[in-house]
Amino acid sequence: MSLRYLLPCSCGKPTAVSPSQAGGAVVCLNCGATLEAPRLRDLQKLPTAAPAAAAKGGWGARQGVLSAGLMLGALLAGLAGWIAATEPAPPKPYDAAARLSFVDQGLDTLPPVELWKIYTQVYQPLAVRGFEVAKSPVNTALEAVIAQSRWRRNTLLIAAAAVAAAALAAYALIPAKQR
Repeated sequence: MSLRYLLPCSCGKPTAVSPSQAGGAVVCLNCGATLEAPRLRDLQKLPTAAPAAAAKGGWGARQGVLSAGLMLGALLAGLAGWIAATEPAPPKPYDAAARLSFVDQGLDTLPPVELWKIYTQVYQPLAVRGFEVAKSPVNTALEAVIAQSRWRRNTLLIAAAAVAAAALAAYALIPAKQR
């Protein structure tokens, strides 16, 4: 905003005049009288009007903290969603009938010497130690990857909630007059 000068009026209240109005007619905003604005050289001798306070924008520290916190929380929640979307599918449950069929087909095609080796290496030790739940190393590794993915996702969701709560708390604690 440019510099404005105070032109005295007969009503007692000055009228603000800009340098572009020098030498022209000005209407008093208080009483409506027409005033002659002096030339620029004489206008500069008049007292100046205090600059009007600039209107502050709608954003202050409160809104900035709240926005930054909510955006960070949304980013963390989005990352958690991406982790959940890219999580591998869980392994299929053990199908005993399919496994038995596979073993029967394999046993039918093996020569007797190979069958004896399988008996001594697999079935004889079973008589000593008993049956154990057989787990595929691939399934075990896949279950570990899934557990780790779920832990990361849950951690990110908790962090997103904590950041959003901290932003809301900071918004509430920052005085409103700083806006």
